[in-house]
Amino acid sequence: MWDDVSAFIARVVSRFPGLSISISLFTCLLLSAGLHNVHFEQDIRKSFSPNDSVSGYESQKYLEFYNLTVFPRRAFVVFLAKDGGDILRLDHLDEVIRFDKLITTALADRNAIETAKL
Repeated sequence: MWDDVSAFIARVVSRFPGLSISISLFTCLLLSAGLHNVHFEQDIRKSFSPNDSVSGYESQKYLEFYNLTVFPRRAFVVFLAKDGGDILRLDHLDEVIRFDKLITTALADRNAIETAKL
């Protein structure tokens, strides 16, 4: 069935290439017409809790306390033990701390480079 559909589409495109391209462009323009209304949220937490909620209130107080207008960039990492056991074992926590130091150092180096460019 799908071979027949593909063959039909190939015949139509090969017979009417200009029309096929025009229809494709028109479809793209039509489907992307509403993209100017899209708002990309920088703070993932804001997508999950409204401003008038307790979490929204706490977030606003956090911004006011640190004199910020937007939340700083954050990264979230979930650690799981390979054996399916508890992640709170000392050797596992040592690995988490080592990984945290690697990320913190890398981000500090990157921030220093970006600050130097300014």
